Amino acid sequence: MQALRALVREFPSALLGYSGGVDSAFLAVTMRQELGKDRMLAVIGRSASYPDAQWQVARQVAIQFDIPFTEIATHELDDASYLANPSNRCFYCKTELWHRLVPLAAERGEKALLTAAAKRAERWKKILLEASQQCRRVRVPVLGELAKAESIFSASKNGLRVMLSERAMATPLRRILEGQRTTRVIMAIGPEGGWTDAEFEAARSCGFLEASLGRLILRTETAVIAALASLNYALDRE
Repeated sequence: MQALRALVREFPSALLGYSGGVDSAFLAVTMRQELGKDRMLAVIGRSASYPDAQWQVARQVAIQFDIPFTEIATHELDDASYLANPSNRCFYCKTELWHRLVPLAAERGEKALLTAAAKRAERWKKILLEASQQCRRVRVPVLGELAKAESIFSASKNGLRVMLSERAMATPLRRILEGQRTTRVIMAIGPEGGWTDAEFEAARSCGFLEASLGRLILRTETAVIAALASLNYALDRE
C-alpha cells in the first residue's frame, strides 16, 4: 500500500477509467487522497452495456469520498468483435474506453505537455544528432515546435500526405506507395490510443490518405520505425 501511495504521489496529474468496481474504486480513493481534487479525475464510461445499478454505485462512491468525476459516452456496441461475445470481450470495452480517454487526457494535460516538451527539447535534439551519427546520416532531422495536430495538417501542402491508422477501413500502406514517384512524404503517426474522430476528419480535409501498417496495432515508436522502413524501401531509387 505504501508503495502504491508513493507511486501515485509521483504523478503530476491522473485520469482514471472508473467503473465503480472494487479495483477502480480503491485506486480512485487512493488518488484522491494523494493528489487532491485538482490533480485527478475519475471517468465513467456510459453505454447500454454498463448496468444502471453499477453506475449508481460508482456515483455514490465518488460522492462519498469526494472524488471528482465525469461521464463520457462509449460505443463498444458498435464493435463487431465485442458483439461476438468472445471470452475476452472485456478487452474490447476497455479499448473503447481508452480510445475515448485519450483526447480528454490530451485536453486536460496540454499545459503540462507544453512545459514538459520545452524541458525535453534539448535532450531530444541530442538523441537526433547521436542517432544520425550512428546511422551515418548526412542531414540531421529537425525537431519542430510543439503544435496541435490540426495546425500541422493544414500546413502540410506539398508531397504525399499519409496518416497511419489502426481502423479496419484504412488502405494498406504498401498499396498507397505502389508506383509513387514523389520525393516528399508527410507522415502523420498518432499517439497511444489512436487519433480522435476530429483529427481523422481534419487530416482528410487536408488531403491526407488513411493508411494501415497491417492488422497488428503497434506502439507509436515502433510504428515510426516500421513506416520509415516502408518508405525507404518503396521510394528509394538508388
